Amino acid sequence: MKKSVFSMAVGALLTMGLFASCSSKDSEPVNPDNQETGTLAFTIDFSRMGSRASTPDTPGNTNNGSEPTAAVSNAVPVTSWDNIRSLYIFLYDRNGVVQFADYVDAAKIRATLQADPQHTGKITYTYGNVPSGYYYLTAVANANSAEQAISTKIDGANQTWDAQNVLNSYIFNCRIEHKPDAFPIFYQNQVAASGITRSEKAFAEPAEIFMGAGKQIGGTDAEAVQVISGQTVNAEISLTREVSLMRLRLNLAGEDGNTNNADVNITTDGKVDFSQNAVIMIYTLPDGILPMNKTMNVDGSMYYAGTAPYSVHSSVLVTEAINGTRHFYDANPTSGYSENGKIIGIDGDPYKATSWRDIIVMPNDKAKQLTDAAPIIKQNRYLLVISAKGLPGHVTKKGALTEAKTVYWVGYINEPFESNKIREVNVMFRDGGSEDLPERPDNVGNLTVTVAEPQPWDSNIQASKIEL
Repeated sequence: MKKSVFSMAVGALLTMGLFASCSSKDSEPVNPDNQETGTLAFTIDFSRMGSRASTPDTPGNTNNGSEPTAAVSNAVPVTSWDNIRSLYIFLYDRNGVVQFADYVDAAKIRATLQADPQHTGKITYTYGNVPSGYYYLTAVANANSAEQAISTKIDGANQTWDAQNVLNSYIFNCRIEHKPDAFPIFYQNQVAASGITRSEKAFAEPAEIFMGAGKQIGGTDAEAVQVISGQTVNAEISLTREVSLMRLRLNLAGEDGNTNNADVNITTDGKVDFSQNAVIMIYTLPDGILPMNKTMNVDGSMYYAGTAPYSVHSSVLVTEAINGTRHFYDANPTSGYSENGKIIGIDGDPYKATSWRDIIVMPNDKAKQLTDAAPIIKQNRYLLVISAKGLPGHVTKKGALTEAKTVYWVGYINEPFESNKIREVNVMFRDGGSEDLPERPDNVGNLTVTVAEPQPWDSNIQASKIEL
């Protein structure tokens, strides 16, 4: 492994009491080769977070899947400093070797912002002694595996990143993956009783990951920053969410004759209990996230910046229950969302949605990067599974139940999920579900950091209709 030309002291980045016009020279990196050094100053400004360029929906097969439709809801989760739990900064060379890393304590950032008498929303930090050369800058928020619901790896081993242990590693060997979880007990028991070995693995809903690539102000290289001996180089980083939001909307109200509800079946005696044996599972998760701002080809292997353009069919996101045993909310949010925003109870809602759940997922639209011949989101599209307990009298695909059994509904979401976007998925229950286990249907120098208040999620909500 290539040796780092410098290292950085841990914890130097966040010194209290520094504001927009101020700078502080913190402990300098070690420069064992006595290389010529310059000053690198860069800015991270949360107020400039926005959406990435939107990509058009990929037409999907509506057989046991979804189709595009108009969004109904308008509630957008609000972003504040409470959303930012950790921040990592990486500086790596053109060979991909991490030459500098630091961990930013968000609590210290908040305290400094609050202490600023001018309320600028900005903080300035300074480092010195960066060897001359070209580097790439990347910042990642909420990737602390000791505290957030993700796993981080260094050179293939599970490790929580810090300012030191990533040094000398290749940036593409610093991975963010889903955090392992467990299937619910009722599901494990049913799998065991089936006698069939299944390859699926359970993972938790990921943290709200933010990423940003550094760009030199006035530089000749649009992707890299150049540290020049005896000079100050300025750069900036704009953070944006690397994750997507899946908004499930469905009708569980039990309205007689409503084909979009699963609480009342075709027969008057049939019911489904969504407080028992209930879970939401999302199959085919992206392989992970690389904290890079540039896709790299290393010895014939492609390492894709950000979320991987390929997914794993056997990887399953398993949701945790809310409100005790239920997995869906039955009232509009009263806090944490845009003021007066609604998700259910909307006049003219064609789906008559009574329940909802927002789930963070990794974007799968990057599947289009694979090849022109096989772009296809169909290979990596999300498979949605919803379960509940069918009570005696409920009519499944096999017929009326004589005893309570777990019932599953399965369907593809054909449309892609994009980073920093909300996709509303309106679920239509068209039959009583299946009693069988779900299956896939065929189908370093002077370092200046400026931090401002985060902004809300992109309000451009996309939508899909999925029939289960």
